[in-house]
Amino acid sequence: MDGNKYEYGDHITVSKDPESKLKWEELLNREKSLLVKISHSKKYGSQNYDLATLAGLLSPDLSEPSSKVEGSSKNNPRHQSPRHAIDDNIKTKYLNRDAKGSGLTIHTPGGVINGISLTSAEDIPGRDPSSYRLEGSVNGKDFTLISEGEVPNFDKRNQKHEIFFDNNESYKSYRISFPKLADIYAKEMQISEIELLKSNVASPDELLNEAKALHIEMLEGRKNFLTTTLIARELPESRKRVTKVLNRGEYSQPIGDPLSPGVFSVLGSMPKNAPANRMGLADWLVDGDNPLTARVLVNRFWIMVFGEGLVRTPEEFGLQGEHPTHPELLDWLAVDFQENGWNLKRLLKQMMISKTFQQSSKHRVELNDPENKLWGRGPSYRLDAEVLRDLALWSGGLLNRKLGGEGVKPYQP
Repeated sequence: MDGNKYEYGDHITVSKDPESKLKWEELLNREKSLLVKISHSKKYGSQNYDLATLAGLLSPDLSEPSSKVEGSSKNNPRHQSPRHAIDDNIKTKYLNRDAKGSGLTIHTPGGVINGISLTSAEDIPGRDPSSYRLEGSVNGKDFTLISEGEVPNFDKRNQKHEIFFDNNESYKSYRISFPKLADIYAKEMQISEIELLKSNVASPDELLNEAKALHIEMLEGRKNFLTTTLIARELPESRKRVTKVLNRGEYSQPIGDPLSPGVFSVLGSMPKNAPANRMGLADWLVDGDNPLTARVLVNRFWIMVFGEGLVRTPEEFGLQGEHPTHPELLDWLAVDFQENGWNLKRLLKQMMISKTFQQSSKHRVELNDPENKLWGRGPSYRLDAEVLRDLALWSGGLLNRKLGGEGVKPYQP
């Protein structure tokens, strides 16, 4: 980002690859069907449950790994964050370098709890909490004391202690802090797991069991099928940088009037009503009145199939490059490519079933065309290393035709 028109915005969740997208959509459809089924049930239909809340009815813990959680401070290692205290994994932990008095706040759908469970981390007993203070809040701002007291000594690592108390009030946010630690000189507090123990746990039935199983499957699917990516957002007009022509390229010597976004006039103009931003540029690139993009793409795929392009200087498609050997063919392929939805598979099929591609590559002495510019014989050229590797795998029945996924890691001798 150059700070001229855009800045990085929020992270968004997207599919890792096309196959993951299909699998995640299948889970979403199953969730939708189950929620419709639940909404028509006599027992749960009036409550308007979401899947997480419904699955949570069977769990003794009011919190779950997807709950929002905040540390009392940000003074913790990245890999030992507050989230690790509710991830249902005793091999991870939350560590806070503020030591005594540190803790966290867990935000839940809401409910009554009458206990907490604390699981010690797997190392350094002196960092274990020896006292606790639990508070609840309805709005996430104003907290009321629920319980406080001593934490029993942890005699071994990853040991769980359950602490119960009287409470009849329902809260959405629960804040727990640890005023004292096992070692009074400890400089860090650590805890492996914290659970908010509900006062009432629902009896299992067919719908709840199905909801819980699907919820667990979706949590795993979110890890396996989804990832996050940064998105760019356009700056408001007041924050956009003024851009001018720079005299001899010197950034300190702007000249002339401010410039506005656009394309070179020799290449036509932006589509009507197109915004002067990246979206407008994308619209222009694939606009039906702009043949350049399609011509360049067609020529590059011709190179992939035939070894040489209809324009033999793909890096210079303008006046300084070579002219097309078959301009009418290039134009026809480009227009047909656009009119058929930029379908690359169709384009490749057209090229590979052509008589030009299927003819013999044997040299023909009667043709005065040593560079085969007139395509009087079939293509004959050296294959790239990647293509050779795929051919070797294909011939041995080892080629993986699965789309997407991680990059290939070839064997290294």
